[in-house]
Order: sequence, then structure tokens, then C-alpha cells
Amino acid sequence: MRKLIGWLAASIVLAAVGCGGGDGAPKDTLPPNISEVQVVPDKLIARGMQVSIRAKVTDEGGSGVKEVRVTVGYPDGSIHKPQVSKQGDIYIASFVAEWNDRNVGEVEIEIMAMDNGGNESSSKVKVRGAIGPPGKPSF
Repeated sequence: MRKLIGWLAASIVLAAVGCGGGDGAPKDTLPPNISEVQVVPDKLIARGMQVSIRAKVTDEGGSGVKEVRVTVGYPDGSIHKPQVSKQGDIYIASFVAEWNDRNVGEVEIEIMAMDNGGNESSSKVKVRGAIGPPGKPSF
């Protein structure tokens, strides 16, 4: 009987150590997948234009998507972080492009995702930035 109890106790200890003492679920080591990125307009963003961003974000590692953020970098170096909403696996942000009129260049949009396992991924899209049309002349 003593041998049986000893063997049973050893088996329980080995089982607990073997699974890391946790819930037995494998650790999520895969970053979220960002796909189907759409920026509208996608060729030229002028100051004052409404811009929409959509992206599908999934987590193949199984822990689930925790957070998706969007950062917009303007030609003058300023940064904007629009609010992101979720519809299923689709994340959406929209904003009005605003930066210093004298600067032209690229508008860089970065989508960053983090899963519940702490893994991160990002996707960047660059769109040409231009100054908007001149205002109406005053007479």
C-alpha cells in the first residue's frame, strides 16, 4: 500500500510539473494577424479630408485579440491616434487629416495589434500627403 501511495504521489507531482502547473493550455506565441487593410482614400490624402481605415485582425495563437491601435504620422511630424471600433474581426478608424499646410510628403498609418498572450504585430501603409486646395478668396 505504501508503494502505491508513493507511486500515486510521484505521478501527481510529475503531471503538475509536466504541464507547468498551469491549466494545461499551450502558451500563445503567435502574434495577431493583420490583413485586408484598406485606407480610403488610398492614393492621396489632403489636409481636411476624411480618411477611413479598416483592417481584419485575428489571433491564430488562440488567446484572442486584446487591443488594436491606429497611429497616423503626418508630413509635419505630428501624430494622431484616432479611436478604433470593432465589428467582428474588422477594426475601423476614421479621422480628418490635419497638419501644417506648408508640409507635404507621406501620411504614414500604422495599425498595431496585441493579443492576450502579450504578442504584438503591426502593419504600415503610406499614402501621399498634399496640402488642401486654397481657401475661397475674400473680396
